[in-house]
Amino acid sequence: MSNIFAYNDFSKTINEYDVEVFLKNPKVFAGYKSNDGYHQELTSISAGLFTKKNFSNKNQIIGKNDFDIYDKSHWKLIELYHRHNELAYKESTWYGIEPGYLNGKPIIVEIVKKTVLDRYNNVVGNFYYIVKIFNQSCYQAILELLEFATPPNGNHNLCFEYYQKDSEFNLTTREKECLFYTLRGKTSKAVARALDISQKTVEFHIANLKNKFCCFSKTELIFKAIEMGYLEKITPSIFLLKQ
Repeated sequence: MSNIFAYNDFSKTINEYDVEVFLKNPKVFAGYKSNDGYHQELTSISAGLFTKKNFSNKNQIIGKNDFDIYDKSHWKLIELYHRHNELAYKESTWYGIEPGYLNGKPIIVEIVKKTVLDRYNNVVGNFYYIVKIFNQSCYQAILELLEFATPPNGNHNLCFEYYQKDSEFNLTTREKECLFYTLRGKTSKAVARALDISQKTVEFHIANLKNKFCCFSKTELIFKAIEMGYLEKITPSIFLLKQ
């Protein structure tokens, strides 16, 4: 089972047997969906992750898809989940932060999603495992972060993907932090204030980012990074700094 717990190994898929064994652990929030989006199995406590009050046990969820389980007010959330499932199919693993519910109350979770293969190496589904549920202080820190770091389009996003270890540009933690705020239209001075470092240090990291992305200007860096999907990427140090 060690390969399942290596959730930050983005190259690995898992097989049906590993999923079956893992889901016997009653203390974890985890489940398994088929390719067509129907819940095949989940741990008993995972029933609390679904918002309908009449779902008191997992057997009321197995065999249903998300649109059967959630009401229409949560369909945008479902679309978000499905987009991450698609990324997991494409990249073997999606690992990041998602909004959700637990016993009807809003939460933010750190979650990993992995592609599941059968014994013939055919993709048969998607395995999800909640690594942790953020405590209230961290939950508030993320909300405060969103108030400060709203992107140029004005849309709040309670979802972030963690950087993969084999990131194309091999960015340092500070570079990831500076890029996060820069992509949201923050000046070097504002970034320095958010990270509690000097403006000169921020400008140094932005210069390194321009070199790594092969850009000649900050504007070009922003457009290229957004085009490559970096607007949704985050390093955990960002919201830990806010606590």
